[in-house]
Amino acid sequence: MQKLLGPIRILIAAGALLLGGMTTAAADAGVTVTGRTMSFNEATEVPVGMFGVHATPLDERRIREWGVEAVRVIHHNPSGRPMIPGEARQAPPGINMIVECFFDRYQPALMLTDRDRWRQRLEELARSYGENARDTGHTHHVEFWNEPFLNWATRPGVNYDHRWYEVDEAEEGKPMRIRGQDEPVEHLVWSRQVRTVEAASGNLSPQAYLAHSHVGHRREVGEEFEFRGRRYRNEQMWWGRDPTQNHYWSGKQNRAYYHQMLEVFAPALKEANPDVQLVVGWDFHIQSHGWEAWRVLYKPLIDQFIDYIDGITEHHYGGDTRMVAGAYETVYAYAKGTHGKALKFYNTEAGGMLDPQQPGNPRTRAAGDPVTAARGGMTYTLRDILHLLDVSPDKAVARAAHEAHAWGGGGDEFAFRMLRPLRGRLIQATSADPGIWVVASLNADNQLAAVIFNDTTVVHRTPVRIDAPQGMTITGGTRLDVTSESDRLKMTEQPIEASGEGWSSVIRPPAKGAVTLVFDLEGEPPAGPQVYMTQHVSGQTHNHLRPGEQVELEIDIPAERLEAATEAKLRLVYGWSAGRARIELNGEPIERETTHSWVNQQSIPVELLRERNRLVVRCPEGDGGAFDLNAASLIVVEQR
Repeated sequence: MQKLLGPIRILIAAGALLLGGMTTAAADAGVTVTGRTMSFNEATEVPVGMFGVHATPLDERRIREWGVEAVRVIHHNPSGRPMIPGEARQAPPGINMIVECFFDRYQPALMLTDRDRWRQRLEELARSYGENARDTGHTHHVEFWNEPFLNWATRPGVNYDHRWYEVDEAEEGKPMRIRGQDEPVEHLVWSRQVRTVEAASGNLSPQAYLAHSHVGHRREVGEEFEFRGRRYRNEQMWWGRDPTQNHYWSGKQNRAYYHQMLEVFAPALKEANPDVQLVVGWDFHIQSHGWEAWRVLYKPLIDQFIDYIDGITEHHYGGDTRMVAGAYETVYAYAKGTHGKALKFYNTEAGGMLDPQQPGNPRTRAAGDPVTAARGGMTYTLRDILHLLDVSPDKAVARAAHEAHAWGGGGDEFAFRMLRPLRGRLIQATSADPGIWVVASLNADNQLAAVIFNDTTVVHRTPVRIDAPQGMTITGGTRLDVTSESDRLKMTEQPIEASGEGWSSVIRPPAKGAVTLVFDLEGEPPAGPQVYMTQHVSGQTHNHLRPGEQVELEIDIPAERLEAATEAKLRLVYGWSAGRARIELNGEPIERETTHSWVNQQSIPVELLRERNRLVVRCPEGDGGAFDLNAASLIVVEQR
């Protein structure tokens, strides 16, 4: 174990508990790690980008001890020279993936601030970056703009700043015209609003933007205040308003600005280098406000730029992290079923707290005493990453913990350390209890790692069976746990007494907590995937069903997949309100299994599958109310 776990070893007392084996029968009905290598939609390895950070100081020790693999960096003034992992200050040795974000949320759209050259500037940037990225030996990932959903539209709404428009023409409700242009923009009108300026000069500076965002939006007209050592005051002034903006996030005018810039940038980048991964999006929950964000911002973006984009970017702070996988699965189904393209998903900022004592109340920041704050931050990160790896290892390719050294009360460190052995090839793992999740891998150090997460609210007795990969034997093992000591968390290691072709025992993962099991192996692993899974989707997503209504979906499966199929699964994305759903596949009723997440998967008889499948989901009459069926797919399993 020294080669992987040595740097994080905190040994418990000399009389360490040896976790011995139990009979196979004891582990029959719990967690099973089959040892069989796996492919899901051609994904065969744990995506290293899931172990990333943003705005987090990195050095060799932190990278090594935490197992940080990726970093997201914002460029306020991007150049055409790509960053190289291990050669950049923000991405020191040990980093294997960089997501480079071009431009930030307080920077207005370029057609406003660089009216004469913005097209040329974007085209030159895209071509130069693409050409310089050709022969680096790395895959490069470009995110186009950080959080355009937010400060473009509110606090203070930098794209609505009167300085970019013909303010001499301002009248309440009158359409706005960009300076020097003949026609007004489509969706903006003038309005009188309160904004923050520098107290001494009266200037609308970038610092004043920040002051308004953090403090000024809560102050009155004429009121002076201090922010980060400088004085500011609020004034009433002409400002833009987008009548299509129904919430704090961007409406149709900001969508138009983003699309206009991407119309220049995207084709130029892909013409210069089609291998650069272009990631676009609005950087907030795709499902916000009953999927209105999808309808207004995300869907039009995908429909227009599907030929150029490789991934969608989003941020989540707080909230139920299980819906992240639900959103990924839904957008994937739409893009694959409608446009024939399998999009990837990049979270480029995440953070939050899920207190195991109050699991129904996830928050954006850690709170409480030091141990509670740290454990809440750790739980949020563990739950988020493990659910995505369990459900969507082919779709979730990157996640960046924001200010991981501080945001989660220090808990992110322990989440990263618990997940550190989970690298390398995906290994098939199953759980008989929907409240217990398991993700397993075979890493480069010939170690079989399994992380078991208890998503229930009580300590859970969980039988576990581990089988070594074909051609390999177990020579020993280690169990990792996180406990508390005084005012801090600490990681403990306990040796596992294990040898031979398998191991079984009963463990008790803590409520909303994890246990990591790592087994040393000898021998040669299988050459390729032994379990081959493919997902086949309906592109008809976001179906709202009222009592008495039903939806009929078609899902096609290639003949060669059907011929080789040994198992089949039905995957539906919906919430708890769908508990009354009635389901039929090719005329045969399917008994719906217990819902534990927005992504619900259950085994079905493989004999039911056809090349063209007809899936019917019905909302029965009665008092249960309506529900949304966001996405549906069939998964074909082949044992090779």
